[in-house]
Amino acid sequence: MACAAATYIKANLTNLKVGLFLEMATTLGALTGLSWGVSWIGYSGPRAVALLV
Repeated sequence: MACAAATYIKANLTNLKVGLFLEMATTLGALTGLSWGVSWIGYSGPRAVALLV
């Protein structure tokens, strides 16, 4: 897979700035969702965990 990525970069078929922005946005969204989920379970208690399982 790394060879394929290198080929696209050499052919200028990638936009690294957009790719890095999307990667950072995905990470930020995952961390936000994690924090919301943990706080929701903390406020709701064991009943919320039982609903998820």
